[in-house]
Amino acid sequence: FGFFIYLLLNLFRAIKYSVLSSNYIMFKNLLPLVFLYNFFVNLLPMRTGELSFFILAKKYKVSSLENSISLIYFAKLVDIIVLIFLFQLSYLFFQTERLVFENGSLLISLIIQFILFFCLIQPRHLFSLLDKLLAAIKINKLQNTLNMIRSKLEYALINLKGFFSVKRFTKALALSTLMYLSMVLFYSSILTVLNVNIAIGSLIYLSILAIVIGSVPIGIAGVGTIEAGLTGTLILVGIEPSIALSLS
Repeated sequence: FGFFIYLLLNLFRAIKYSVLSSNYIMFKNLLPLVFLYNFFVNLLPMRTGELSFFILAKKYKVSSLENSISLIYFAKLVDIIVLIFLFQLSYLFFQTERLVFENGSLLISLIIQFILFFCLIQPRHLFSLLDKLLAAIKINKLQNTLNMIRSKLEYALINLKGFFSVKRFTKALALSTLMYLSMVLFYSSILTVLNVNIAIGSLIYLSILAIVIGSVPIGIAGVGTIEAGLTGTLILVGIEPSIALSLS
């Protein structure tokens, strides 16, 4: 079952790359490329396997270096957005189940993140506020620097918007979400085998946390880092240390 889930996960990843590339890379070429890429990401230490996609794409004439770099960059950007959303959502359920809300800290965190995200996609509002702030405190020397940053950011966003259509971006978000939820299903299957009963909110939270910890560029495929982090977190939610270690 775990093997099937792993196949499904990479299938979602390949479809996502196909969507982001506007189908300029054929899916039948992307699927084996994604499998090889995943193999090297897990084999090579310090996340150096990420470079394999560019090398493999060029070697087998699947995509140019420029296109493959852009593809991976935007794919990772989508993954980060989805991962942050799933982590915050699972943390919300996790906190609710364990009744450990502390003075609305989660709500404040969500509001701040929403404001920051809104400022990133609508920078004119952010710069409008900065203009008023500089005018109020009368620091005119920073105005030229602010204008330069504004122009570079707006140029970058124009390129980003040119790459992303709403339809393509929405599909990529959905596929990335399915990819991470497949990992949650993978972890839940291991818990079932070990006869560990854990609430769904905690399960999703622990799974997403394991994915985040496993992304730290240490060792091979996160080995060591992910086991230590997942074991410690499981013990904190009440799982016996021996079972927590076995699961990890």
